Amino acid sequence: MQLRHLPAGSRFRLERNGRKYTLESAQICKSRLFVKPDGSSFLTDLNHQCEVKPVIRCNGQFLELLHMVMAKKAIKASKAA
Repeated sequence: MQLRHLPAGSRFRLERNGRKYTLESAQICKSRLFVKPDGSSFLTDLNHQCEVKPVIRCNGQFLELLHMVMAKKAIKASKAA
């Protein structure tokens, strides 16, 4: 998924280095989006075409969306068998 497809306020993990960020603004400015790295109070910018994986919160823990999708597919497969 590309960064430009996320709504403002979304948490995500950058594919190329694995660092986690929060998208501060969904307004694209010269092909850049403003993000805040986890553990930092400063904003930085990333290209809107960066490949990312959204991170969601579940029972007080942050999980990557991909793991949730894979788990749901495994549950459906086990019920069908």
